[in-house]
Amino acid sequence: MIRSNVVATILFTAELGQGLGHVGRLLPIARELAAHGHRPVFAVREVPVAARFLQDTGFPILQAPCWQLPPWRGERPFVAATYADLLARHGYDDESCLSSMVNAWEELIRLIDPQLIVADHSPTVCLAAGERVPVVLVGDGFTIPPVHTSEYAMLAPAQPLVDAEHLLHTIQSVQRRRRRSVPTSLQAAFPSAARFLVTFRELDPYRHVRQEPFIGPMDAWNQPDESTNQKRVFAYLDGRFAGLEQVLSAFVRAGIECQAYLRNSNAEQAAGMRRLGVLIHANPVSLSTVLPEVSAIVHHGGLNTATAALAAGRPQLLLPRYLEQDLNAAALTELGVGRVLGGRQTLTSIGQMLGDLCSDPVMASRACGMANELFQRGSSGSLTRIVRDCLRAIESPPTESQMSDSLCGPGTDLKHSCTTPRLVKEALL
Repeated sequence: MIRSNVVATILFTAELGQGLGHVGRLLPIARELAAHGHRPVFAVREVPVAARFLQDTGFPILQAPCWQLPPWRGERPFVAATYADLLARHGYDDESCLSSMVNAWEELIRLIDPQLIVADHSPTVCLAAGERVPVVLVGDGFTIPPVHTSEYAMLAPAQPLVDAEHLLHTIQSVQRRRRRSVPTSLQAAFPSAARFLVTFRELDPYRHVRQEPFIGPMDAWNQPDESTNQKRVFAYLDGRFAGLEQVLSAFVRAGIECQAYLRNSNAEQAAGMRRLGVLIHANPVSLSTVLPEVSAIVHHGGLNTATAALAAGRPQLLLPRYLEQDLNAAALTELGVGRVLGGRQTLTSIGQMLGDLCSDPVMASRACGMANELFQRGSSGSLTRIVRDCLRAIESPPTESQMSDSLCGPGTDLKHSCTTPRLVKEALL
């Protein structure tokens, strides 16, 4: 292994994302860069969740500055029509609030003094770092919106919560007060040295408008195995999910062998689930290990889990709870490899739906066919490419002019980061 001559501190951030997915994307990169002699430090939204996932690494874990979402007072549940709405819901439409969060991140970055930031769903980190520290974005279609459109595309058929121009003016005002570069558009507000879309195009909510290529999941994956004939499922669910006991009980009553990992759970809840007849894993399990052993997977619709199941050729029963999961569930349903469990259901109907999912030869064939198609496109994984560009950023940091524009294609060589639409077009050819 060739080690870098520079020992760098690298800050890994997960600002807005919940669950294991965002930290799970960052961890393989951190391990590889640590193997090259560098020092990863994590700043995350959910410290307890991340700590369980990172417990054997020895990497420092810090609490990221947290947005305090005000109570939603709308007549209907909040639905983000665009990415701008998502930013506004967190406080981007409030100059004082945004300024305090940017300052908090700036202070954290100053204290850690990283030579590189690897960010997943961390827009405020991009604002705070600006041109001072190169930022590599790692994520999926939802967390990395397209930069080649004149405005954010619609995510859901809802009335926009905020005027995008107002949001831009707020960001511009904050940046002027900080004496930093002032963006001319929302798309240019979050500069980065490189953008890595580590998913499949089929799961991108912007797949109909995005011009950027995808580099696919980080881990290499095998050609999918035929689905097992046994009714055996794996469930990755939130222990705080209100319908958890009802759903798992329904599986057991239907004669379906079920094993599960429950995040945000406790020993008492796990013991109760075991008494129902569910095999509960105390720690996160490798999806690449468990998926070949089951005939279907049950989850909330997180992108990493959806991607792994899609690559493994396993049908998916989805229980989405918020927009990103709704979008993933809709994409999987459109592909014909998933079903959404929604509305009021009886134990019998839930068990019947999962039983049908496990034994439906048409869906099993469709899921396996989709997985084979993805495998044929290339299954070597994108981790090596991401690490290569991170090492380049450490050894030859981008200049301020290269960092001043976020219109960089994913995986762009950091020594030649694109700074004009013309170069963007050339990078995509």
